[in-house]
Amino acid sequence: MPHYKLLDYSYPTSGELARLIFQYNDIQYEAEKVETTDRIYEAEEASPFGYLPVL
Repeated sequence: MPHYKLLDYSYPTSGELARLIFQYNDIQYEAEKVETTDRIYEAEEASPFGYLPVL
């Protein structure tokens, strides 16, 4: 079974929909929330399109 990781901001975004779908279908996933401003900029720079959420 694949391993899913959801990287998202600490406030509600479109990543909530993915989280709800995972929970509804009983799929195991790892949710990482980015809270500090420095960490947000690092995560956005590392993401493929430059913004979050990333699955």
